[in-house]
Amino acid sequence: MAKAQPIIVLILCLVLFGLAFAQEKPDQPSEPAPTQPSSSPQQQPQGNQPPQTARPMFLMGLVIYPDGSPADISAKVELWCDGRVRRQVHTINGQFSLTVGGSGPQDASFDASVGLEEPFGSPSSGAGGFGGAVPGGFGQSGQSRQAMNPGYMDLTGCELQASQTGFQGESLPLTHRRPMDNPDVGVLILYRAGSIAGTTSSVTTMSAPKKARKGYKKALKEVKKKKKANYEKAVVELEKATELYPEFSEAWNLLGQVRLQLKDESAAQKAFESAAASDPKYLKPQIAMMELESRRQSWDQVSQWSAKIIELHPYLTSAQYYRGVASLNMSRLEQAEESLTKVRTGHKANDYPYAGYLLGLMEADKGNFEAAAKELNHFLKLRPKAPEGDRVKALLSDWQEKNLIKGAHKN
Repeated sequence: MAKAQPIIVLILCLVLFGLAFAQEKPDQPSEPAPTQPSSSPQQQPQGNQPPQTARPMFLMGLVIYPDGSPADISAKVELWCDGRVRRQVHTINGQFSLTVGGSGPQDASFDASVGLEEPFGSPSSGAGGFGGAVPGGFGQSGQSRQAMNPGYMDLTGCELQASQTGFQGESLPLTHRRPMDNPDVGVLILYRAGSIAGTTSSVTTMSAPKKARKGYKKALKEVKKKKKANYEKAVVELEKATELYPEFSEAWNLLGQVRLQLKDESAAQKAFESAAASDPKYLKPQIAMMELESRRQSWDQVSQWSAKIIELHPYLTSAQYYRGVASLNMSRLEQAEESLTKVRTGHKANDYPYAGYLLGLMEADKGNFEAAAKELNHFLKLRPKAPEGDRVKALLSDWQEKNLIKGAHKN
């Protein structure tokens, strides 16, 4: 154990820097953030509808329970846009399909770009990704892009929501869609009602005075410009909003994200901490703090934030992943193995390839070379071009030559 630990620590440093840049979109590439369950979609103001399109979009996916079993026929999937349900379909053996767009007035394409969606992504942006990806609805309006791209549809601000009596449904934010895009949007999870205390929107927003909400919307509209966003202007509006209403948790969270864009981590941290203090059940600022402390390699803080998040949302994969990495760096090996195993055996396992990589090293450290080879081969399958690939292949070849594992490694 003592001999292998330095190897683990060395590789962890490479992994952690690679997480921010080399992985695919936070677990969608930067290791998944977590989709977020929500008891009810965030209400959004009505916006102007872009021109209708005669070419509908087809979406499909799967609804499951936390144990991986498919949802029964009473489960539904709803398409929410502008605070309204635009589509509702039942699942069949957990599977669902629906169309968006068409020639009827109820089928008009959607442009929710003036809504209250998060501009810098959400926990579901990735498996604990570092900052998330900017939704595709920013920049050009849905109308102009649709005119240039026949069949293009801007669904930014819309989301798919799983629903069933007695359960809390997970939601999946949508962005822009093109006719040739893969219609499979992935997996939605239904959790037992009451099992999740955390929320993806803050209850404080409804209590904010009109002037504060107006400032928040102005800031949100500004940062969504993408190419010409004036972050300084957004900061001014958000500071006014939080001064008018110090408990405005979503404004604090957006202020933190904007300050990160301005490379002011210290001020961003204060904003996130204010957001979390104003609404202790609001997940987004806590996830932001967990990711921020991970970048700093402040493992004790990462451990504390991830523990808080898991208490609010036991099924959030990104929180389990960060808890595992933090525990490993703090030599809490049993806790690290527990969290990483939950990630590795969960339905989002393929979104977190480094969970298997780290578990493989831990198994090798214990002398369980067959189990280690299984995990490392799986890692190579998911990330064939990973920077650690050559080292992993060398380890597997060495173990085979020493008859520590059976069978040859296949590239």
